[in-house]
Amino acid sequence: MPPSRSAGRGRNKSGTAATAHTKGGFHAKSSARPRTLDEYYGEIYGERWPRLRAAMAEVPRKVALWNRFCQLPFKEATRGLSRVDPNSLVQAFQPSQEVNAADSSVTAHHGTGGRDEAKPQEEVLAASPGDILHRNGIIAKPPVDAFGIKAYYLLDYASAHVVEQLQVGAFDSVLDMCAAPGGKSVAIGQFLSPDGALTCNEARADRCARLRRNLQEHLPMNYVPWRTTQRDGQTWYDPEAFSRVLVDAPCSSERHLLQQSCGSPLSLREWSEETTANFAALQSMLLQRAIETCRVGGRIVYSTCSISPLENDGVVGEVLQRTRCGVRAVRSSSDAAVAAAAATIAPLKTAGGAGKSNVPGAEGCAPHTPLVLGEATAYGRLLLPDTCNGWGPMFFCVLEKTATYKSVASSSSGDDDDRGSDDGS
Repeated sequence: MPPSRSAGRGRNKSGTAATAHTKGGFHAKSSARPRTLDEYYGEIYGERWPRLRAAMAEVPRKVALWNRFCQLPFKEATRGLSRVDPNSLVQAFQPSQEVNAADSSVTAHHGTGGRDEAKPQEEVLAASPGDILHRNGIIAKPPVDAFGIKAYYLLDYASAHVVEQLQVGAFDSVLDMCAAPGGKSVAIGQFLSPDGALTCNEARADRCARLRRNLQEHLPMNYVPWRTTQRDGQTWYDPEAFSRVLVDAPCSSERHLLQQSCGSPLSLREWSEETTANFAALQSMLLQRAIETCRVGGRIVYSTCSISPLENDGVVGEVLQRTRCGVRAVRSSSDAAVAAAAATIAPLKTAGGAGKSNVPGAEGCAPHTPLVLGEATAYGRLLLPDTCNGWGPMFFCVLEKTATYKSVASSSSGDDDDRGSDDGS
């Protein structure tokens, strides 16, 4: 069944719909009766699935990504907000505990409708006119400076965390291959100087227009040279043009589907195993093109908001086998995590024979400094809302391009260039 264009954040992102892709190792597991989403992920996540499903059905938490190009005073624009992680490269903020406590006090007094009981709310409003805008964990709309530049961008903290993995420098040339609506592009822009460059791609005209509007509202072009393009990422050809490439690929977007269904069971029209297999094939094409357009020594980050191992580690493993370029995963994984991930992926990728390893090079991974958020997978990390403060889901994998073409030895062995590296980051 082809993916619906109307369902899921990732379904509308750059690249065409995932309906035409059936080649490669991505095929839905054949069974007498198609499995539902709950059956499929219940089998993968086991006893954890009910808890994870409940967390995904909750309203996603947003943070405020500070925009350094806004001319408003920092303290004024971030009043009532506190830094999520002082050690993070991006400046992301959430409602401070003091504001949440004040809001709880207001809520406690505001219930029976009595005039006297409403008085504490007036006192709180008078005491902190700016702070009260951020209530119940919901951040107010960003203020705008005299030049029309917004003070912050609201997004899932997991998205900001993904951008950190690119390690963008001031002079980098960056491609955001599937950029709409633009949150990650805005985050990338925070690291660039006028001598850097940012290319934001979105194939669909309506989403590209929204992307362009968000960039105009956050990134002044005289500070960050940026441009938008409308190209099909699957046919992207611009060899070694960028030093950093982000592929935030179209995906099954299970959390969005559960939000739309208000937590009710999803029908096979809304989600199916064939859907996730089709997306995996599309994602594989996008990641291969991203690797080709990255310079040697550059960094590629692949991410999805899917919880499907087939669309996450499954795609990375497939691409590491297929790509003509020298590339290796930069990740933090223990041997146990690699073995567990390989066992999870294997039954989902039926092509290629049962029992055949679908995680090339995973056995040779060398851990680098562990990342703060998420849990290790074979090739990257997975942030899930039941363990990450409601953020996510978000999978990401960091790849480093080592050569334009694989060496003869690595091409014949199929895994030498796929082994993980210790980059100390």
